[in-house]
Amino acid sequence: MAPSFLVNKEFFEEIDGELKLVGSKCEKCGKVYFPRKKFCINCMNDDLKIVPLSKRGKIACWTVARQTYTYGIPVPYAFGYVDLPEGVRLFTIFTDCEPFEEKLRTGTEVEWVIKKYKEDEMGNDIIGYLFRPVEEKK
Repeated sequence: MAPSFLVNKEFFEEIDGELKLVGSKCEKCGKVYFPRKKFCINCMNDDLKIVPLSKRGKIACWTVARQTYTYGIPVPYAFGYVDLPEGVRLFTIFTDCEPFEEKLRTGTEVEWVIKKYKEDEMGNDIIGYLFRPVEEKK
């Protein structure tokens, strides 16, 4: 059985055989949106095209959840906002980042990955995009 998406599957498009996180870009003023919009709220143009978003961004802010109320995601987990070069700010959960206080900082470069959040009650994988710190090459 195919996995289910925790987030809206319309956030993704298969481009060149690879699943990409996508937004929309106004053909008139160049403003990029995520999630996609049908018209530009900056210039009111309705000529927007689907564009792949950058795989990397920088942490704008983050915190740690030690108690969960939604989705049943195991705690603790880190979440926050990531700024992409296109001018888009995404809400995300961070992965591969423990200990949090050592690996996460405002301005840390991160990259998105599609990963399993959890399993549903039938044992099916629930997946979505998460961001992880970019490993520095030595």
